[in-house]
Amino acid sequence: MPHGRGTRLFVEASVSENFRNLLIKAAAGMRLGPPADPGSVIGPLSSFAHRDRVGALVASAVEAGGEILFGGHRPDGDSYADGAYFQPTIIGGLDNFAAIAQEEIFGPVLCFMTFEDEAALIEAANDSAYGLAAGIWTGDYRRAWRVARALEAGTVWINTYKQLSIAAPFGGLKLSGHGREKGIQGMRAYQQLKSVYWSV
Repeated sequence: MPHGRGTRLFVEASVSENFRNLLIKAAAGMRLGPPADPGSVIGPLSSFAHRDRVGALVASAVEAGGEILFGGHRPDGDSYADGAYFQPTIIGGLDNFAAIAQEEIFGPVLCFMTFEDEAALIEAANDSAYGLAAGIWTGDYRRAWRVARALEAGTVWINTYKQLSIAAPFGGLKLSGHGREKGIQGMRAYQQLKSVYWSV
């Protein structure tokens, strides 16, 4: 899922039903609230305008044939009136061509898709204009290495997610940006290079 915010989730078809049920259960346990509240798991979005954009993307997914598996709208209640809250949302029944699967949502929305084999997974995962980061979860280390090398993403995590190091370069491919932060490559952004040509 080479998006910066985990927009797409590809699950092997043979385990997808059980995994989907566990995912919905986990989403149902995520408490919305202000960031200062230690019990909050999901805070408000950056603005009401951005929440409207997220809501419009979810609505477009439903129009495209997607099924809301969980969430899909603003939470009810006066306690959420002052913040741009949006429920954790899981959408199924989409293919990788849906607009929402091709956008960086920057909201608590996940497109749940399945794959049959490794080749199909790599093709779908790389079929994106973005390539910041991706995560792989598997017990097969050979498969993890093959897929990690094939993914068009600047960072790939295997059996972990969003683990970062100041010593490792971080940056994306394709429309996810140029250059790298951190590491030796990041330090070079602060250096000046000079070329000297001397004919002998």
